[in-house]
Amino acid sequence: MTNEDWQKLKDWWGTSMYDSFHLQCDEYEITLHNWISKMRIAVMLYVDGWQKVEWFTKGHPIGAKFFQLKKKGIYSAKELKEKQKLFGKKSRHSQQRYYEYLNPSWTSFAAFKKQLLATCKEIKIIEE
Repeated sequence: MTNEDWQKLKDWWGTSMYDSFHLQCDEYEITLHNWISKMRIAVMLYVDGWQKVEWFTKGHPIGAKFFQLKKKGIYSAKELKEKQKLFGKKSRHSQQRYYEYLNPSWTSFAAFKKQLLATCKEIKIIEE
């Protein structure tokens, strides 16, 4: 993709709730839709028009290629504070633990572009 194509995508990002943007990434057709999530505009990604359950597993090639890897803490700040009082700050029981999941929605254009550039060899806009 050229810089003008990236600029088109950036200009579309988060602006229209009723149209979609289509990309050809290697052998896959990517469809992007704007939507509102937690009072923020996010872009939902579909691969060949689908979001299949098996793509959300960590080792799946399509999920790893296009979806965003998120990391969240299991315990809230309040729970951690309570555990630290009970077991001490250096105890393994009072340390934060994390889980990871793949998320098909993107809120950051820069992060989305970085992911595509890192995982795809050929990217182009599909004009409709």
